[in-house]
Amino acid sequence: MHHWEELYIRYLNKESSPEEVRLLLEHFRLDGNDEVLKAHIEAQLMAVDYPTTDNDEVKNALNRVHHKLMAEIDKDKNSVELPISSPIKIKLMWCIRIAAAILLVSLIGGISFYHLYKPLPGIASGVATQDIAPGGNKAIITLADGSRINLDNTKDGAVVAQQGFTITKDKNGTITYKIKGRTQNPLLYNTMSTPNGGSYQLILADGTKVWLNASSSLRYPTTFSGKERRVELNGEAYFEVAANEKQPFIVKSGVQEVRVLGTAFNITAYADESTIKTALVKGSIKVAQLTTQQSNILVPGQQTIVNDHAFAVQKADIASIIGWKNGVFKFKETTLQTVMNQLSRWYDVDIEYRGNIPETYFYGEISRRKNLSSVLNILKESGLKFEIVKNQERYKLLVLP
Repeated sequence: MHHWEELYIRYLNKESSPEEVRLLLEHFRLDGNDEVLKAHIEAQLMAVDYPTTDNDEVKNALNRVHHKLMAEIDKDKNSVELPISSPIKIKLMWCIRIAAAILLVSLIGGISFYHLYKPLPGIASGVATQDIAPGGNKAIITLADGSRINLDNTKDGAVVAQQGFTITKDKNGTITYKIKGRTQNPLLYNTMSTPNGGSYQLILADGTKVWLNASSSLRYPTTFSGKERRVELNGEAYFEVAANEKQPFIVKSGVQEVRVLGTAFNITAYADESTIKTALVKGSIKVAQLTTQQSNILVPGQQTIVNDHAFAVQKADIASIIGWKNGVFKFKETTLQTVMNQLSRWYDVDIEYRGNIPETYFYGEISRRKNLSSVLNILKESGLKFEIVKNQERYKLLVLP
């Protein structure tokens, strides 16, 4: 067996070191080697009884391998970056358009090939001259008595001082609850809500830190007493829970409950999405589906996928999942619909799909501090076109083939 074939099999088995993948890429960059790789892929397709008489299928599989290698090793050439002097750096490593849901699984290492078409070069984005600014620190706190505090217009310092607790806002826009002495007052609940185009950070009375993403709400007690600390989430939030073994922290989101003693994790539980996703960053959590009574204890790097009838555990791409909390959109084989949902919430814009839109997957990283048109000018490299239109007081983003 030739050295490159050994490297190729190690690559399929996900055993390659970065240097080995680099060598493999350099080998297939050489003129004339495409046919060798094509023959190797064709042999693999025959091994799973997939018809290889259609040369397009083999060609598409070949393209898939090249795209993947280029993304992993040659990121600099497949990046879109501002000059180094700029304070903002944007990268879109690569985009794939999927024209059919044909999955070919090789017996060697289980690598998946997709029926792939390359993005069409040189197509105008169709982005209108009007633009939409990114979201920012926006939230409302609803107190137990029903009164509301708009944090956008609230100055730094004390926001509320009530019996048993105070709420303060610091210069970074973080809201902190602090207990004032010992109190036997009845348990009072507040709710922090973020609109589309808003996010906020909250520190609960026990010291737990919560980052609330756009179009989300968290209901929580002003002080924690009793045997547990219980909150309710709609939308998306990242939690860094203060450790307290005697008082477990519980997050309820629809048909799911997460029980933790002290750790960091992300929950995505939007009402307009069919599943609830919980990803563990560090520590340990127990995720339970309340309807079926299924549960699992996660280790860091895992996530659960939960809906009304199902419960699954899988490996999680933590960097992509918590990218929003770190100020970026981070994509790794992210579907077009997921990307558009994120843009819809962050830029407070409606999404409309027109025409026959192919399945499209995105890879890369874009700052959430950029205007929408700048983001779309990068996403257009997928071959799709976008247009921003305004209907009365609402903006709409059109997605076109």
